Amino acid sequence: MIISAESISSCFVLAACILIHEGGHLTALRVRNCSVERIDIEPFGASILCDPLTPYRDELITALAGPVAGLTAAAAGAAAMLLYPSPLLLYFSCANAALSLVNLVPAAPLDGSVILRTLLCLNQDPTTAEKILK
Repeated sequence: MIISAESISSCFVLAACILIHEGGHLTALRVRNCSVERIDIEPFGASILCDPLTPYRDELITALAGPVAGLTAAAAGAAAMLLYPSPLLLYFSCANAALSLVNLVPAAPLDGSVILRTLLCLNQDPTTAEKILK
């Protein structure tokens, strides 16, 4: 097996995309003054455990912040490609966009499921919202 500089740099770009995404969540939590109990690094990202008393509005903003950060980074990478065309910038933009869009799918444990649940909880009582989701 040959490991090339391109494959190594692709791994670093993908790691940067994940850090941008999770950094978006953490930034939203800090701005909203929500306490973080722990962060678990998992094979496909991270799981952030917050104070269970976090209001639904704060939970919604936090869940949206990761995909928004990724889409913003994708747009910035695409804009940078206009000035400095590069396969690595293309990969960075596409990876950020793909990661963000996949995370918006309403399937657990993705951000989309948290977004859907909190939207339901904002408009229904939590018991009814959980029944709708099952």
